[in-house]
Amino acid sequence: MPIKRALVCSPVMPEFDRESGSRRIFHLIVLLQEAGWSVTFFAENMTGGERYAHILRQRGVMVYGGRHSRGISAEYLPNPKVLFENGHFDLVLVAFWYVAERLLPMVRSCAPHTRFIVDSIDLHFLRHARKAFSRDHTLPKALELDYASEMIRELNVYAAVDGVFTVSQKEADLINDFVADPNKAYAVPDMEELARSPLAFEARKGILFVGNFRHLPNVRAVKYLFGQIVPRIDPRLLQRHPLYVVGNALDEDIHQLGKGIPDVKMVGWVPSILPYFNKACVSIVPLTYGAGTKRKVIETLSVGTPCVSTSIGIEGLALRHGQEILVADDPEAFAAAIETLLDDKLLWHRLAEQGRAHIVATHGSEVVRSRLHEALESVMAKKPGQRDPSMSLRWLSNEMAGHMHRAKLGIKHWLRTVRIRARLK
Repeated sequence: MPIKRALVCSPVMPEFDRESGSRRIFHLIVLLQEAGWSVTFFAENMTGGERYAHILRQRGVMVYGGRHSRGISAEYLPNPKVLFENGHFDLVLVAFWYVAERLLPMVRSCAPHTRFIVDSIDLHFLRHARKAFSRDHTLPKALELDYASEMIRELNVYAAVDGVFTVSQKEADLINDFVADPNKAYAVPDMEELARSPLAFEARKGILFVGNFRHLPNVRAVKYLFGQIVPRIDPRLLQRHPLYVVGNALDEDIHQLGKGIPDVKMVGWVPSILPYFNKACVSIVPLTYGAGTKRKVIETLSVGTPCVSTSIGIEGLALRHGQEILVADDPEAFAAAIETLLDDKLLWHRLAEQGRAHIVATHGSEVVRSRLHEALESVMAKKPGQRDPSMSLRWLSNEMAGHMHRAKLGIKHWLRTVRIRARLK
């Protein structure tokens, strides 16, 4: 049987120790290799990613850098078209719709028999809408006109590719509803299989917030944490259990949030987050908006560290309040849930046991491997490139421009109506 060849594409190198989306892409590469695929990787920008490129090369993955990688690597490839023309790939798997939008016309014209899958990571149109309509009173409660054009582009990409991977069944169902195709999107959960923490309740110390601060929902969450939740936590409890803020790109603005507050440790990026999950008594996920599933929730429950989260933080994970996790959507309830979990040993143990069991059953390696293989088999069995390749460039420009213009006119009319009604009240 001939070796199957896959090209995995991403905007940057798979920085698996810095942010969740990259960790997902790295895991997909590993799972493809384990299934017998020969994998090549292409990053539009390799800047700062040579360490990750070296790790991939050690695994036998050919690595190329795109238009923003000049002078960084010998594998500089300003036009990826040559890969599609000469690579003879059976599959192109692309992280994020906007990267797929750029690459899809090339694949359709140069390699019309290659299957094309986009991994959404999360649904951008959903996350951006929630940002606009979130409870943050500093933001206007309305979508801007640019939202329509970006949503149209994102959905057009999902409709045009051979398959879409999502992190949850909820988002797969949403895409399938939008594009009127029940077999377009497939839920392939994030994979984590971590050892249980060896530390008992009595040996645990600290409250842990984890986030990649290049991702704006995490920035909003840490501001919400310090602005509305921390002031409601008993200072004596913080003396016993300091608050640790850990994550990539913790800049000076975020650092200032904890300045002058006793028992707050602004840590920033660390090579491994596991020691913090293992030692913390409680982890917290005070997200106010977002989409997809939250790896930090998967990780903390996987090691047996209970968690307090907002409803957004547990979306797509089928977790139940009081059974595997505590859920609170206002700052007073969130602070109270933290205090309860830090003092109630029986509750802590129940959440630790049931939370870990749930995550192992839904996000363990065997489960994710099986879901990925099923999704790949389904996509590879389809006829590739349903859309005429000669139409790809036109579809991604002229037709899309028309849709965007019509959508903007529609939203302008809706906004005008809303303003008029508001004046009349």
